Amino acid sequence: MTVVDDGELVVGVDTHGDTHTATICGQRGRPLAELSVPATPEGYTDLLSWVREAADGGRVVWAVEGTRHYGVGLCQFLSTQAQTVVKIGNNSHIGKRRAGKSDPIDAVRAAKELLARPEQTETRADGNREALRLLMIDRNNAVDSMRAARAVLTSLIVTSPAGLREQLRHLTRDRRARACAHLAGPAGADRQTGVLHETLARIGLPPRTHAGGANCIF
Repeated sequence: MTVVDDGELVVGVDTHGDTHTATICGQRGRPLAELSVPATPEGYTDLLSWVREAADGGRVVWAVEGTRHYGVGLCQFLSTQAQTVVKIGNNSHIGKRRAGKSDPIDAVRAAKELLARPEQTETRADGNREALRLLMIDRNNAVDSMRAARAVLTSLIVTSPAGLREQLRHLTRDRRARACAHLAGPAGADRQTGVLHETLARIGLPPRTHAGGANCIF
């Protein structure tokens, strides 16, 4: 299936945190009209009304940047209105006004990118798929935290006093974390030694439990 059929219009949308800029383009990517609206439900309604008036009953395909970022609200709204929305690149400039560029130019570029595609790829549906995406974000955050904690713990142990270092450095990662979690500063220890033991204990604390019941960190 081609992305755009004869007679259809393409609406390229450059999304930002506060405003969205849309450009209606013809089949060859020629800009016909442009409009900027607030990134609010009222703005989405105004934008759709403007596009429908310009299309005069014809079918429209939306090419939206940032469909899982600044453009997510617009995409959800358009989906409820039976509009065809196509995701256009997750580019690093989304939400940033680059030197020498403008929102209308980026909107036209989004439309042209869609027109150049041999097949149509619509945006992902919400519901279970979006729930899975959120769970993966949570999991990835836990993995990143685990790696950071391991690196910090290793660094602290390397620079610890010889006795404590020898007590911990040969342990496996799991046993090292558990051993640190149960550390208590020696009686009468100076402030530096006491803070060191407290820090190791906090970093080695048992991980929080994430969605799905999976324990992370170590």
